[in-house]
Amino acid sequence: MGVPWIVDRRGDIMLVATGGPGAPEPSDWPGILARACLRHGPAVVALGKRVSTAGSLIAMGEVVVHPKGLHSVGHALPASAHRFPEEVDGAMDGIAAFPLALVEGLDEPRGAFGLLRWCLEARLRGGRVVAVPDIVWVTGELHQPIPHEDVDDFIARFGFHPFAPDIDEIAARPDLAPLRWNVRFFGTQQPFDKYVERGAFHWHAFRDNESFRKRAEFLVKLARQEFESGDGPVLDVGCGDGLFTQLLADAGIPVRGIDEDPIGIGEAERMVAARPHRAVFEHGSVYGLRSAAGSARGAMLLDVIEHLHNPARALCELARVIARGGSLLLSTPEWQYGRMSDPTYHAHEFTMDELQRLVTAEGLFTIERTARIGGVYRDIVVVARRS
Repeated sequence: MGVPWIVDRRGDIMLVATGGPGAPEPSDWPGILARACLRHGPAVVALGKRVSTAGSLIAMGEVVVHPKGLHSVGHALPASAHRFPEEVDGAMDGIAAFPLALVEGLDEPRGAFGLLRWCLEARLRGGRVVAVPDIVWVTGELHQPIPHEDVDDFIARFGFHPFAPDIDEIAARPDLAPLRWNVRFFGTQQPFDKYVERGAFHWHAFRDNESFRKRAEFLVKLARQEFESGDGPVLDVGCGDGLFTQLLADAGIPVRGIDEDPIGIGEAERMVAARPHRAVFEHGSVYGLRSAAGSARGAMLLDVIEHLHNPARALCELARVIARGGSLLLSTPEWQYGRMSDPTYHAHEFTMDELQRLVTAEGLFTIERTARIGGVYRDIVVVARRS
């Protein structure tokens, strides 16, 4: 059953509301949203904050043109969170006010992406989209699965997958330029200098820090279980100084470490020089691996995906080189409200749901199992099978 939408024109403002269960607060929500459109600048779409009857935040809007793909801002936080406006790409449901000029001539919203599509269309016409805390849409209804036809319609209109957008393809399309408002993910960043500053710091932590050592041993145990059989090597992509690569090689598993940082590769080769079963290392990029299609028994992406500007493209490249039935082992810090585990170097962090949705979006991988690493860490781990 499709998502029902209510559209109501009031002067120069077009109001849109989810037609299913839910209610806006306060009662003067149309006026408040209309004033928000003016307050935040010309050509602004104003969205309401969405909370559940159980007292948690459903979303302070959605972001879709993002390395993580479509995700709800602040989902599952206390309803009191996000007390300030947030610029976003749009909303999946709730209530919104559009300046008429931004949506005039558009077909009425339909399907699960109806409101989000209108928001993106408004951006393409030069608008901005702001979620405001002044208005709250309260509902007890959980999100329903999104029909495949809605995803296909979205791709046909905008040219990218809502859950796995290829950031570089979007950047290369002039017609999508207004969607590149979030400069954090379309600009350049400073180099990754950790190996310049700290040398082979993973090796040092493994030697000196018991918590880090136990964490590493847990990940290597998972890797051994996944990669003990099969043809071809395991690719440790983003291997850095090569600690995990070599620990797997010590277990007798053929493995090749790959990193685009030549200093990291140099540290790796230095650290394994005296090992009887040396891992092999090469300089390379996750976006263009020098491996034949289906030639690897599996791959590891350990503490890497949070650094990548285009994880959707990276996952497609990994799917290309992993043999069908092979495994992909990922670990990454779990997102927490108001805090990053490494705000200097991490571009983004994931919730478990966000990571699984990104990995499975293109149908290239299926989730086999998940885990969490606690204690002094807050990591999530996903093992996915190449479909």
